[in-house]
Amino acid sequence: SGGGTFSGTWSSIVPALPADANPTVPAAALELPACGPSLCVAFGTYQSTDGTFPGMIDVFSGGQWSSIEQPEPDDFAGIGGAGPGGLSSASCTSGPVCAAVGNYLNTNDQDVALIDTLSGGTWSAISAPMPADADVADPDYAASLSSLSCMPNSSCLAVGGYEGLSGRLEGVSETLSGGVWTPTTAPLPTDAAASYGGGLESVKCMSTGSCVAVGTYVNGTAEHEGFIDTLSGGVWTAMSAPLPADAAFDPQAEFADLDCNPTMCAVVGQYTSVSGGNDA
Repeated sequence: SGGGTFSGTWSSIVPALPADANPTVPAAALELPACGPSLCVAFGTYQSTDGTFPGMIDVFSGGQWSSIEQPEPDDFAGIGGAGPGGLSSASCTSGPVCAAVGNYLNTNDQDVALIDTLSGGTWSAISAPMPADADVADPDYAASLSSLSCMPNSSCLAVGGYEGLSGRLEGVSETLSGGVWTPTTAPLPTDAAASYGGGLESVKCMSTGSCVAVGTYVNGTAEHEGFIDTLSGGVWTAMSAPLPADAAFDPQAEFADLDCNPTMCAVVGQYTSVSGGNDA
């Protein structure tokens, strides 16, 4: 086996819209795509007949596109994220199974994490389950999922952050297995500040039980650092991300993206150097 190149022909079409799209002003935008072995999906927003702009999901399967309104959890009160329908990341795998994650405003006016899942040909939406120490009783409680990676065995893993009972930001990983999403508190480096913590921003899984996630945290001396969480053998471990020798005392490190192959990973982002500039 080996790699290959795309040799097909690109074409362009007007996207399918949900049945309640406004026929007079058919305003719509697709922003977030994901493809699996047998289908592709695209998430966006459209104008409905009642004048609102709900999320939509377009699915390409069997040679044609179809469109539905994005499902929302029962306690949905509004779109909370900056992406289409409040979504920030999507991924598909065999099954077919697709998922998308982000955040939304619930009926308690809290910004909470969202998961949309395609399984058995049906889309469903849930408020993402959180670890037991999530401070959901706090009126200002917040949680979000920022990145997602699905694997060939129909499992997926999402990462993000949530407010814990200690008041600090905690990292979280959500695993889809057997149709059920299960949350786990992601570890932070041992020097993480007790009052702030940190969250995960991007994840890539090479196989089931083998993933790498990156994020940002504040350490005990108030420095903003990057960190790397590695899942191996079912156990997460955390380390502070190494930075170039010219990094400032408070490097304000931020990661922009992450990718891996079976033998290595690469993380890109920026930091502040001793000269005061933002370096890649």
